[in-house]
Amino acid sequence: MFLKDTTIFHDINFTDSSRVFPLLISVIFLLLMSACSSIQIENGRNGQLTSQENTPENMFNVSGQIITDQQIRSVQLFKNNNPDSPPVIELNSNDKLHLRFDYIDVSSKQFVITFSHHNIDWSPSSLAPSDIAQGIRRIYLDAGLVNNSSRPIYRSYSAVLPNEQVSFLKSGNYMLRVEDADTGFLVMALPFFIFENEGMIESSIEFLQSPRQNLRALHRPVNRYMVPEFVEQPQFNLLFRVVQNRFWGRARTPGETDFSSPGSVTFEMEQEHGFIADYYFYPLILNDISLSNPRVTDVFPQEVPPRILLNDDTANLANLSVRTLPSSLFGLPDRNSDAEYVNVTFSLDTENAPEEEESIYLVGDFTAWAIRSESRLSYDENTERWQTSVIIKEGEYKYKYVMVDQNDIDDLMYDPLFERTKQEYHVFVYLQDKNEFYDRLLQVNTVIAGS
Repeated sequence: MFLKDTTIFHDINFTDSSRVFPLLISVIFLLLMSACSSIQIENGRNGQLTSQENTPENMFNVSGQIITDQQIRSVQLFKNNNPDSPPVIELNSNDKLHLRFDYIDVSSKQFVITFSHHNIDWSPSSLAPSDIAQGIRRIYLDAGLVNNSSRPIYRSYSAVLPNEQVSFLKSGNYMLRVEDADTGFLVMALPFFIFENEGMIESSIEFLQSPRQNLRALHRPVNRYMVPEFVEQPQFNLLFRVVQNRFWGRARTPGETDFSSPGSVTFEMEQEHGFIADYYFYPLILNDISLSNPRVTDVFPQEVPPRILLNDDTANLANLSVRTLPSSLFGLPDRNSDAEYVNVTFSLDTENAPEEEESIYLVGDFTAWAIRSESRLSYDENTERWQTSVIIKEGEYKYKYVMVDQNDIDDLMYDPLFERTKQEYHVFVYLQDKNEFYDRLLQVNTVIAGS
């Protein structure tokens, strides 16, 4: 990057070294800073910078969804006091969006909440901030509540929206942004949805047996939408998306639509593009971090935070008594003031070892389904297992192991085979607003499939 405005050198007496040298040093500093900014992003932890090089593309989360500060843990975003509900609220209703998170630090910290509106593809919409919300546009979170535990000390923060300070005016895709009030750095951005409750969706899930994906069965969502009278030319203005298990970044567009019936439209996935019907999550219950917990094989209570070793996860072999539920994307961390954080060591027993350019990563509710460098597994020759450690709060979570080859992510390789599980599907219907040029979210439907 070069400085475009060269007038900075006008009227300078170049024989005056006392003026030239400081100026040249300033210019060189600016050039160096510009070059560095091309490969780094701002991190909210004390204004530090962290490189994004060699970071694989994350197919679980939407573009812009991020948690940059590693001191922020146990994030939750849900509806109406139900921590296991998705962040989907109805416009102009009594629905409330709840944000919760912990900050692992003894010092007091203040954060600021703002919002941004997005199109169906999560690109920024054309709406101005005054168009999407009324009231205070910057909501401050003061010093959080300090926990009773001392290993480690953390502060808990929470907010409920909309509230007396702010209310929303438009439907659609939103991003909740949290900044450090002192530095202005973005520390967290999370997606949520506001729908208008216009029209009605009827959904069903067809169960298909497929010869592909190691003979794994498929789900094919079939949907019928009763179109409101105000929608003109629905075949041109309506858009549809289907999401499995709240992985908003993996929303799919149904390839088969039928507008032939008056007042309704049928849309469904093509048979060859069905969702994996037995998509698996390993369960993790950390309500008890002692040896009495069947998942715990060793405990090191003298360490801070305490460290525990879990028993092995065996690839392609599941506990058949477990019927895993869909992921909440954030899990259910314990919100009691005396709940502790634990350094949890995971061990994977697998014959599918990565090649030279491949890596195994642990992802789950406790990582907000982000692929992080600290969650990369390494091989332990003593145990002959692939291992990694993550600091997690007491609670209940789901997780997976994924194989990453540059930007290619294989999230099925370490799934137990033929394990019947429940799957959650969210169906979205959008309307392209031709007057204000944004994507309205008319209706959302949720359906659970599997056993």
